[in-house]
Amino acid sequence: MNKFLYNFVDLSSSPSLDLRKFNGYLNLLKQLIAWEKCQDPYVGLRIAEVELKKPYLRCADYEVIALAVMRLLMMYAYNTVFYKGKFTISYRMKIPTRDVSFTVGTAISLKDSSGNAVPNKDVYSHILNIVAQKAEEYDEEVLSGLFIRLYMV
Repeated sequence: MNKFLYNFVDLSSSPSLDLRKFNGYLNLLKQLIAWEKCQDPYVGLRIAEVELKKPYLRCADYEVIALAVMRLLMMYAYNTVFYKGKFTISYRMKIPTRDVSFTVGTAISLKDSSGNAVPNKDVYSHILNIVAQKAEEYDEEVLSGLFIRLYMV
């Protein structure tokens, strides 16, 4: 999976990410995954989710979070045929009394206006920008999970 996922991202999107760091981030992600699941509540909506184990990811670990999102896309979106598609990223953040789920950023399109697939490096770059911004806002807060909502027709 490492080599396959590596081909999906463009390391130049993140100047601080080289192959050694990439593999380290992927190994960390694999260790933290408690479970993954996917559900299709109705035609056109797919929700793919990953639950994390302790020690949870910090919002500041945005490069690992971006890889987790790409992993979910690989497993649950790119194997599906669709004419138009977009997705949102949501966090499940730990707060003292409970977990709170919320969507971060706006929807990211998987197809351009001509119906062609958006290059994976562009999707990854967009994901990285969104989660890096949230890292600045939430810094040391921790995530017990994350999910993507895929809207496909």
